[in-house]
Amino acid sequence: IGGSTHKVYAAKWKTWLDFMKHKGKEPWLNSMDEPEIIALLLEFMTCRLVSFNNQQSTVRGYLAAIKFYHKLCTGWEPPTSHCMITAAGKGIDRIRGMTGSKRK
Repeated sequence: IGGSTHKVYAAKWKTWLDFMKHKGKEPWLNSMDEPEIIALLLEFMTCRLVSFNNQQSTVRGYLAAIKFYHKLCTGWEPPTSHCMITAAGKGIDRIRGMTGSKRK
């Protein structure tokens, strides 16, 4: 990845670190069972939507950064394309609308 992408990923990774610290967990998902991983990723996605009003594209960027750092540091990739994660992303699009604004 390029230098600017690396900086964006680093900022998004820090957000993930803060989220996991708040949960009292280590940031690495590779030692967890898949249902726990999926639950944590879904909770993170929900947090970014509800608390921070992020668009689906921004949430996807967070997932990409999480996947990147896991692959870089552990050689393992979290299941960010799992059907539940994909469904949650589609749900975010429905909630916010494709333009990024909340529907009334």
